Amino acid sequence: MEYSKGLDLFDVIQEASNCNLSMDSRGGILEEEAKSIFFQILNGVQHLHSNNIIHRDIKPENIWIPFSNQSSVKLLDFGSASIISNGQESNVSPIMGTTNYMAPELLSDYFMRKDCETDLKADCWSLGVMLFVMLFSEYPTFYYSEVNAVPTVNFGALESSISVSAANLISQLLELDPSKRISTTDALRHEWFTHSNPLKTFHTTNYCNPLVIPESNKLQPIKVGF
Repeated sequence: MEYSKGLDLFDVIQEASNCNLSMDSRGGILEEEAKSIFFQILNGVQHLHSNNIIHRDIKPENIWIPFSNQSSVKLLDFGSASIISNGQESNVSPIMGTTNYMAPELLSDYFMRKDCETDLKADCWSLGVMLFVMLFSEYPTFYYSEVNAVPTVNFGALESSISVSAANLISQLLELDPSKRISTTDALRHEWFTHSNPLKTFHTTNYCNPLVIPESNKLQPIKVGF
């Protein structure tokens, strides 16, 4: 078993917020650093998906950032992972994961076991929620427009604090219809990554040390409504 000294992504987000190091006062991780971390996570999940493996519990607590090599972000906890074959998971229950990061189709009547690709898109929703939390240190909310009855992510005043391409990627990951939701392969080709070097080193040492996070400051679960 590998020993790795570092921080999980949840603590990095909390530390960034507590130290108020976000230049635009968003409360989350600086966008370029979030891009570096997220690109590595996305590559890892895409590798799983290319082998028809769904993680099913992607969240900041399951992302490890080593102090020694911050270009080697690690995806943890495969206890909920499943191999999908011919549109069917090997595990008995399809409803697994952490509620705040769980795709809406897993919590509604829409869930019809359509095909392998649709099932894998549940991880993409989790990635979208996680990217939102990385950038804003809060969970996304959703709204219905008069034109479109399908709920879309509500950035509100937060949208002006990140790039247009970052907001676009989040919106494509948080697409309600899994058949229209962006895949990990397409997400890796998104303009947010192609316009600049996504492998810029992320320095966890930029943040406070030692890490002390009062329990009252930790992210509290909220209900995401549709």
